[in-house]
Amino acid sequence: MTYIIAEIGINHDGSQSVAKTLIESASKAGANAVKFQYRNLKKSYESSAKQLGDAMLKAEIDKNFLSPEIIFDLSIFAKKLRLDVGISFFTELDFDDFKDHDIFNFYKIPSVEFSNHNLLKLLLKKNKKIYVSTGCQSESSIKSFMDSFEKFENINLLHCVSNYPLAPHNCNFGYLKYFKETYGKVIGYSSHDQDWRFVLFAVALGANVVERHITLGNREGLDETTSSNALEFKDMVSMIREYELAKKGYGPRRLNQGEMLNKQNLGRSFYLQSNYTEGSVINKKDLVYTSPAVGFGVKEIDLYINKPIIRDVNKGEALSLSFYEKIKHINEKERNFCSNFKISLPVRLHDYEKIKNIFSIGSYEFHLSYNEVDQGFDNIKLSSDEQYSVHLPDYISPNHLIDPFNNDEIGERSNEILNSISKFVKKIQNISGKRCPIVGSFSVFNSTKEIFYESISKLCSGLKKEDIFLLPQILPPIAWYFGGSIPLKVFNSAKDIKNIEKYNIQVCFDSSHFLMGCNAGFFNKDKDLSRLMDLTDHIHISGAEGLDGEGTSFISKDPTINKILECCMKKDKIKVIETWQGHLNNFSGFHQSIYDLVSITK
Repeated sequence: MTYIIAEIGINHDGSQSVAKTLIESASKAGANAVKFQYRNLKKSYESSAKQLGDAMLKAEIDKNFLSPEIIFDLSIFAKKLRLDVGISFFTELDFDDFKDHDIFNFYKIPSVEFSNHNLLKLLLKKNKKIYVSTGCQSESSIKSFMDSFEKFENINLLHCVSNYPLAPHNCNFGYLKYFKETYGKVIGYSSHDQDWRFVLFAVALGANVVERHITLGNREGLDETTSSNALEFKDMVSMIREYELAKKGYGPRRLNQGEMLNKQNLGRSFYLQSNYTEGSVINKKDLVYTSPAVGFGVKEIDLYINKPIIRDVNKGEALSLSFYEKIKHINEKERNFCSNFKISLPVRLHDYEKIKNIFSIGSYEFHLSYNEVDQGFDNIKLSSDEQYSVHLPDYISPNHLIDPFNNDEIGERSNEILNSISKFVKKIQNISGKRCPIVGSFSVFNSTKEIFYESISKLCSGLKKEDIFLLPQILPPIAWYFGGSIPLKVFNSAKDIKNIEKYNIQVCFDSSHFLMGCNAGFFNKDKDLSRLMDLTDHIHISGAEGLDGEGTSFISKDPTINKILECCMKKDKIKVIETWQGHLNNFSGFHQSIYDLVSITK
């Protein structure tokens, strides 16, 4: 991940208050660190210097001075915002002024002090990261530096061209590749570009660190033309992070889940136009090739079409392996395991009876579509022996996600669906005599997070008074909605846990979503897992890959997956297996997941 430094520099105008605002802007933009510059005024500029611009530079330096004590206080403020803090020194005297303030995460030697080896050796004694800019330096100077200090792993050079601002034709980004090929190390980039977007080119060419000045804007100053305001800096960070995700994929091509879903929804399979009995051979002319692609396509059909089927099949079924391979039933050991650990399976209204007959584990979660809710639940055969839960539809229409807090027809429709499902749940609870939780993915918020979580809390509390237990689900960083991947901003980060705790919201913990959140840096797997477990009243379990590959196998060499799974299995709550597309091919994914859980659970 590219390390992004917001250079405070001299853009604070000597004001501690302005410096604080810049630090806050850097934090909100997503920077990793802020950096100060410090010059001891006694030795910062020769008073007798008479060259053109000397007076202007000295005036700027004097005007923008911040004392060591103020910089120390600002550093504490930045660290409270979870920012690293660094500082540039120009002389050993600058360093001496901070000998009692060991608060910095890194140091920086500016371009003009590139050859100040005494200062560098002094900083090396601190055993911190040191960045050194290469502006104003010839290749022979850089080679000499590398010959002397190459062995120090904590030194990171930054490509820099000391023009203010830097014109595009002078960026010399090809040097990043040359440096890596010549010295075998990556190099960062210290930007003085007038347009922040040129930083993206440096990152694309391998810069591992980016330093860019941040400003409040609309001010006069020497660094203003080479600085980014808060919005620009946020855009820069966002684009760098997006690029880091986009550049992945070196190796054999793999489909992501969005492609698989679109392949299924937009692709085609062969469907029966007549009923057939066991032992029959299906006539290819009696098939229609249409969407969705949930069975055999043109590639597979010729491998099976001449074989007798092993069960009765009905008009409208998609030709699949289930026509030719026996349905596997779980054994007694697996069934007892599911009972002991409260394992449940997701079902749709149309396959509930079939899954119940095949698995007979006594616990099922209805995953509903808005169309199914509209059609009603009169034909569902419920049992007093079963444990049930219900998952709200993610969608309320082809174009809208569920959002009960919206003030227009979206909110009205969302609450209509929620009310219908609440009535269904009361019916379930009357028949089973057991609590039936409702799980919901609430991903849309229209105001502030504070108002959103307060609204969630009120909704859950209101329903609880009616013996309806609504559990918002922990969400992934990115969800597959509307045929594409959509970044989510609630119920998926450590910051969200604070609001969940504040309003005492009981949740459905989703191990796959949490793991993807860890992969995105939204959660800390050590600190946040235990916090969420304390708030968990229902669990969805499966593995994950990357940021949006949910519902993968439990079997993994990743210790994080194993730790999350262990915590889930210890929890005395319903655990719904959420294997992605586990219902296909005679529910082979569900079979495999139960087998895997039995084999890896102590």
